[in-house]
Amino acid sequence: MIQAVRVTVWLMLALACALSAAVQAADEAPSMDSGRSELARYDGRPVVAILFQGNRITREIVLREELVLHEGDRFDAEKALASRQYLKNLGLFKQVSVSVREVPGGVEVTYTVEEKWYLLPIPRLGINSDADVSYGGELRWDNALGLNQQFKLVLEDTRRFNGERVRDRHLEYHIPKIPGTRFGVGVASSGGRIETRKISRDDNGVELGLFEQQSDRFSLSLSRWLKRIGPSHGWSTSVAISAVHAEYEALEGTPELPDESRRVTLGSSLDFTSKDDHELFRTGEEYGAGFGFGRRNLGSDHNYYDFSAYWRRYNHLTKIRRSNLNWQLRLGYNMGDENAYSLVGGGLMRGLQREEVRGDVFALLNLNWLVPLFGHDSFRGVLFTDIGNAWPRGKVDVTRWEYTVGLGFRWKIRSLVRVSLRGDIGYDPATGEYKAYGGTNYLF
Repeated sequence: MIQAVRVTVWLMLALACALSAAVQAADEAPSMDSGRSELARYDGRPVVAILFQGNRITREIVLREELVLHEGDRFDAEKALASRQYLKNLGLFKQVSVSVREVPGGVEVTYTVEEKWYLLPIPRLGINSDADVSYGGELRWDNALGLNQQFKLVLEDTRRFNGERVRDRHLEYHIPKIPGTRFGVGVASSGGRIETRKISRDDNGVELGLFEQQSDRFSLSLSRWLKRIGPSHGWSTSVAISAVHAEYEALEGTPELPDESRRVTLGSSLDFTSKDDHELFRTGEEYGAGFGFGRRNLGSDHNYYDFSAYWRRYNHLTKIRRSNLNWQLRLGYNMGDENAYSLVGGGLMRGLQREEVRGDVFALLNLNWLVPLFGHDSFRGVLFTDIGNAWPRGKVDVTRWEYTVGLGFRWKIRSLVRVSLRGDIGYDPATGEYKAYGGTNYLF
């Protein structure tokens, strides 16, 4: 089985590398040439002051921590433009510009930003191909306290096609970086209570009654930048603990109730990023691996281990209608759970039927080609394919793969933080069936 996993990994990596090689000649990611020649004439002069304009909400300490050019340094056009890019990578601004002027004793550098909307109530209303209907609301504060901290509250109800009803209450608070340190903190009460109503049936399909599953979830994480190649680029590591408790209550009749379950997971990850945000598209890459486990003596009702890895790349093709070829490769291996992974869903294999592909080992490649439509880079059409499979432990068969194809759109709303309206229609050639998906963020 281990040999089969190795073969799977190498096959998927070979395909990903081939994709990168195929686009390398055409990939001309935006460089920092814009304004370089004008700024370069100040090279070597002392930087007397660095100023910021336009940051009505964002605190200066957040901006200064993204700079690689500081007061007292000799001015360097490359560092000035790199600092501008790192400010863009925060995702908090519609535009960032840099200007330089001569002052007594050297030069003064000014970064001018145009802030986005940070406090946003979002109505949630959707229906998918399975006739699941969801409705509710979301409140996002994407620059809480002006410190680039994120708060999110979700209240959502879903009525599924099979009669189940789900009530989701979701609260998160994330601090990407504590000012003045290399540490970040994330706290989430992921569905302070998720209440799911289900019908219990016997072996002959006869309804026994209605019961409710009540799940409480909580997680806490701590991250730290390790070796950085820039303020928001380089290696980082994180540790996390999460707990899930599920219990069941009869509502009607005499349903058979599942056993109460507890799951406490300790995990860690190591990640690298060189991804850049260019307002309407991204370039660069990111990759990493994570390991998590649960033990009975830590509070879980059974022992399990989980390993995961990913690799994402964003290629901007200026010679092919200013398009992007983006892909991600994901791998996972679990020991201790039954059918730990399902590849069905809008964030996995788009177009597959519910519960169709499950297993304890999986490999998945998502490939998206995004092309501007109607002359607007903010509105892009998408052609995609998803290739992958999941297998039981010990029965990995690298000759068997599922794949789907499809099309969709992405509309980047520049005034909002990390909001890109997404619509996809996936087609499964094996069954001839379609599925539709929607969302307010990127697939990856």
